[in-house]
Amino acid sequence: MMIGLVGLTMAIIQMLPLVTLSVPAPLAAIGVVTALAIALPIDVRTVGDVARIAGGFPEFSIPSVPLSLQTLGTTPASSSHLLVSHDVRCRGEKYVDEF
Repeated sequence: MMIGLVGLTMAIIQMLPLVTLSVPAPLAAIGVVTALAIALPIDVRTVGDVARIAGGFPEFSIPSVPLSLQTLGTTPASSSHLLVSHDVRCRGEKYVDEF
């Protein structure tokens, strides 16, 4: 039965844009197939069947990062990479707005 639902989901994703573009096809497909699985007595696997779901928040802990030359060398490199990629992204948006 799961293969049929997967096939229906893929069919909706492929066919809905031919009918209308007002609703995203993947969102509509997930909504339709979920409604069918809830409304009809279909035996489908859920996340609870696959894995255990624990409620609540994870425990708070402070990460233990060793203070070494490798750690001190890695941190600025990672930070500079993030700054450069953010700067490039912002500049790209500015250039796109000019056109």
